[in-house]
Amino acid sequence: MKRVLIQLVIIAVLGGSGWFGYQWWQTQQAAANAPAPGAARPAQGGGGQAVPVQVAPVTTGVVVEKVESVGTARANESITIAPKNSGFVSRLNFRDGDVVRSGAVLVEMDDREVTAQAEALRATRDNARVALERARALIASNAATQARVDELAAALRTSEGNLRAAEARLADLRILAPFAGQVGLRRVSIGAFVTPGSTITTLDDVSVIKLEFAVPELVLSRLRPGLGLQATADGLPDQVFTGVVTAIDSRIDPVTRAITVRAELPNPNGLLRPGMFMLAAMDLDRRTAALLIPEEALVPTADRQFVYIIDDNRARLVEIRIGQRLGGQVEVVGGLTAGQQIVVAGVQRLRNGAAVRVLGADGAPVGGPPRGGGGGQGGGPRPPAG
Repeated sequence: MKRVLIQLVIIAVLGGSGWFGYQWWQTQQAAANAPAPGAARPAQGGGGQAVPVQVAPVTTGVVVEKVESVGTARANESITIAPKNSGFVSRLNFRDGDVVRSGAVLVEMDDREVTAQAEALRATRDNARVALERARALIASNAATQARVDELAAALRTSEGNLRAAEARLADLRILAPFAGQVGLRRVSIGAFVTPGSTITTLDDVSVIKLEFAVPELVLSRLRPGLGLQATADGLPDQVFTGVVTAIDSRIDPVTRAITVRAELPNPNGLLRPGMFMLAAMDLDRRTAALLIPEEALVPTADRQFVYIIDDNRARLVEIRIGQRLGGQVEVVGGLTAGQQIVVAGVQRLRNGAAVRVLGADGAPVGGPPRGGGGGQGGGPRPPAG
């Protein structure tokens, strides 16, 4: 036991000696590296050494200002095929999904009773017409009075009116397509009894799709019929449909502060269907000579944007106003002119007025190695080897 205690004491003494030795060594190193009294300290913020940076020019390009919104596709014309009068369905002249022409007879209902009524009324009308003609012939010989002629004329007009009403009821028993389009699924079978308002099928004109969507009222001043539009649908990936704005609602929703816009999309292949959920991107403005800079050149400060421009081999911080962001590029609407050189790499090390050393895309100094000692290592000519 005594031997173990002696060993522990020896280990503690050796450890303490090592720690004090390490502290003494650090003190000597700090003294050796400390600057001499009165010596100049290194400049901060790139004042003494040039900061290596990469630059790019302010370019011009085309900027299309867009506004995006989601909307619902609607058919150019759309109705529900339903009977006007009650009756039994006697014939269906379409199949599910058929494309029909305007005026095609889609549904025929049992018309036997109405046909018989029309025939009886037609006979009554013909009889009234003959009686009126006979009375007019007898009035010349005073065999009939004018009052009798007037009475028979009124009876003829009544008969003709009753006949026209029966013929109208007869026509209502044949349902025609009011426009060319595609019918949907039929909801009844032959022999079914239907009442006014019963859904038999639907009819949609999908040659043109109307897309309705809402946009913020902030863009109202730039909305107008004829604006271009691109639309996509989740159900049809990798396909873009183009169209134009045809109408703008007269009212703004007081709750959402949005206004409804309607656009028309040609649909010659019938790919788009009514009710589809679509994403619309509308072109509000197109600028062909917009100023563009790389997005990495921006130096944001609060709600303001700055960039460094190169002026006489020094970086100068200038405030700019930006517009649209275009996938790696930013539109500049104020603060810069075309052709100016701006810093795009090395921005984090810069301060306003700092000296800079412009590097190429490969990291080499532009124009060859810098002369003098301002460029860091390798600034002066090297002696010949050997």
